[in-house]
Amino acid sequence: MRIPLFWFDRVGKKDKDSLGTELAEFVSTITDPLLITIVTLLVILKSISMTFKEATFWFLLVMGISIVPTALYIFRGMKKGVIHDWFISERKERYKVLLVGMLSLLVLNLILLGLSAPSLLLVFGQTAFLLGLFLSLTTLFWKVSFHSSFFTFFCASLVGLFGMKLAWLFIFLPLVGWARTKLKKHTWGQVIVGALMSLLITWLVFKMYNYVGI
Repeated sequence: MRIPLFWFDRVGKKDKDSLGTELAEFVSTITDPLLITIVTLLVILKSISMTFKEATFWFLLVMGISIVPTALYIFRGMKKGVIHDWFISERKERYKVLLVGMLSLLVLNLILLGLSAPSLLLVFGQTAFLLGLFLSLTTLFWKVSFHSSFFTFFCASLVGLFGMKLAWLFIFLPLVGWARTKLKKHTWGQVIVGALMSLLITWLVFKMYNYVGI
């Protein structure tokens, strides 16, 4: 078993096509949905007025409840051979992963509410839950791009927090889409629908909490 995180681990002569494939793998790696979720969480925590100790507590809480269980489930599935790659390219392999993720996010949101977490953490948790719900429902019949969905979540969150001055981040979205289609993991339709629904969900939750940068 080899997790496809090491995009540069190749031998032999590189032609133009292999270089394009390597670039697509690199882009897919750095925009990995779990990694992007962690980065989004860090940005949100940074924007909240709190001590380092408080930020560390919330970071570990969110990581431990929502992100780590999903990552461990994927690792376990790969070890057993029921999941073939880290990005869960096969649609039917996504069902149980999404179920684990949704249960984890449900528990996270209940705990955040119970602990009276800062509103931005509630925004993060509820947006992630609704995005996960959308992906879970569409996965029953279609394989929407997780990469484009979570990258859009990241970009829209930053625009929501800091305003339209960061809207330029969206120019990288076509690159993410190209990478996923280049590797034949998705069609452009699956990339675009994932991005648009993610943008809508993020906008609705941010609007509900009166973060109107978007």
